[in-house]
Amino acid sequence: MVALPTGFTSFVTNIGIKDSSDDFTVVAADDVVSAAGVFTQSRFAGPSVVVSRKHLVDRRARAVVVISKNANVATGEQGMSNALEVVKGVAARLGCDPHDVLIASTGVIGRQYPIDRVRAGLSALPFPLPDHDAAAVARGIMTTDTVPKIAEATIAGGSARVVEWPKALA
Repeated sequence: MVALPTGFTSFVTNIGIKDSSDDFTVVAADDVVSAAGVFTQSRFAGPSVVVSRKHLVDRRARAVVVISKNANVATGEQGMSNALEVVKGVAARLGCDPHDVLIASTGVIGRQYPIDRVRAGLSALPFPLPDHDAAAVARGIMTTDTVPKIAEATIAGGSARVVEWPKALA
């Protein structure tokens, strides 16, 4: 198992968006931390990108929620409303400000979230988040990948450790 960095926990599960594989992932820090994101340059960015760009203006975040198997792109005002509902739901469960939660969605374009399933997933989100397994997070954010992508590095002297998920905020 590759553990998340100290101070981070996660929850990965299947909420039934497409199949039996994990499709709902939350990674949270113990408190608000410095954060950055790299986003598409498309003029047609989906609600997840729009919301996360706005939430990263202060370069701080507490959590990221990733919904895989559904991109929530080309879904209009309802798609934006759904993305904001997810962010607010995660924030409520973690006890933080919604602006400290980022959202990423990956998968099928042009379909609304199955919002009843997403709501059920939000209501089942445990607090505190129970896991530290970075590999489970990497698997949970997969859509068309054939293998999970994860990298780990320790800074000389062991004073810091970085675990990277290349797709998490793409």
